[in-house]
Amino acid sequence: MILFTYNVFPFPSCHRAQLTMCLRAIIKHDFPGHWTAVVDKIGYYLQSQNSGSWLGSLLCLYQLVKTYE
Repeated sequence: MILFTYNVFPFPSCHRAQLTMCLRAIIKHDFPGHWTAVVDKIGYYLQSQNSGSWLGSLLCLYQLVKTYE
């Protein structure tokens, strides 16, 4: 997932916001039918020792929750 690569390719906040909204649209249309592993991926990156992936994981989790609130 592109949002988990903040530590490799740091994005400006304006790009991060656009990517986050794109992710929300993808989650809305593909979860849980086509993208069942998104929750597992979020959990994996949140438990990672690589702190650079935490921001992307939390943003992804936020969008997942926001979609179904």
